[in-house]
Amino acid sequence: MPDQTIIIDIVGYIALGLTAASMLMRSIVKLRRYMMIGCALYVVYAVFIKAYPVAFLNGFIVMTCIYFFIRQHLEKEYFKIIEVKHTNNYLCTFLEINRKEIKKTIPNFIHTIPARGIGFFILRNLNVASVLLGTETEPGTLMIDLDFAVPEYRDFKLGKYIFSDKKSFFLKNGYQKLCSIPQSLSFNRYLIKMGFREETWEGKKLFVKQLTL
Repeated sequence: MPDQTIIIDIVGYIALGLTAASMLMRSIVKLRRYMMIGCALYVVYAVFIKAYPVAFLNGFIVMTCIYFFIRQHLEKEYFKIIEVKHTNNYLCTFLEINRKEIKKTIPNFIHTIPARGIGFFILRNLNVASVLLGTETEPGTLMIDLDFAVPEYRDFKLGKYIFSDKKSFFLKNGYQKLCSIPQSLSFNRYLIKMGFREETWEGKKLFVKQLTL
């Protein structure tokens, strides 16, 4: 059985790793999540080595993170859809600025100008938080070419707003079915969480969401 001291040291190193990793996160949600877990482990580590001031400080950080998570969950935010054409200059600039980040989550994205489709930004508290571009592949079906949220706003609230609260936006534009090809693992998990189901069409995997009123 491992010596207790070794176990405690391992807990301390894990806490150190998680806390350091949190500093590398661009997403505030992920930063706080990693920080909270790391500091909680630091509390355990500090109590065992009897470093009570360290335990108290990290306990305070854990409580602060919990407070902000609760506040974020309860806080009412302002969202708004702003439609844009695929040739919009601001859209093209936005895509270029975020090109590398887009490639990480949606590596197959190529900006084209479809014959029919839609495009829109989503404002979150008046800040441009995400963009969605889609191409009409057949009447009533929209293929999502890009659904990208800037790292600071990746907490599923945008997805819930688009695909649940505002699904009427797609229906009003004549789309009853949304499709997306598989992308990165994180993006695929996001689609499943947003209610997309994995299907096979002509031998190819697709994520599909049927919209109903």
